[in-house]
Amino acid sequence: MYSTAALVLALLGYPPTTTSGVLPDLAIGFNPPEGPGYVVASSCVPGEPLVKFLLVVTNVGSLNSQPIDESTAVTVVDEDDPSWSTGAPLGAIAAGHNQALLLTLPARAGISGEHDFKISVNMRPWFDEYSFANNTTELHVRIPRGLCPTVSR
Repeated sequence: MYSTAALVLALLGYPPTTTSGVLPDLAIGFNPPEGPGYVVASSCVPGEPLVKFLLVVTNVGSLNSQPIDESTAVTVVDEDDPSWSTGAPLGAIAAGHNQALLLTLPARAGISGEHDFKISVNMRPWFDEYSFANNTTELHVRIPRGLCPTVSR
């Protein structure tokens, strides 16, 4: 038999992964879910976007989330070089719905190789959630050698 909470969630049309706690619950993922989560530009122009992160934040909770107007609501941080990071605000997300995001990192002269990024949502936190366990994911990005040549002096 279904619990009362599960039955109510099913009748309201929430996704099957919806939590039954009476709170919002943000989960970070990729857009599309089966995609790599990023695109590296074919050319490197310092200061222009080099890596585009294709993300989606889903509210799998049972209450609407609050908007987070800070540019660090969703962050992407290079684990070896935290100065190479970006962030974005996040709008309110209705229970059972999502918000797609495109975050970009600028090119830098000489950048290449393997980079591990930590992607997070609502890590301050700005509001309580049913679980914070699904607010972070990691992504491995490969930037081809020679794409961003070093600047000669």
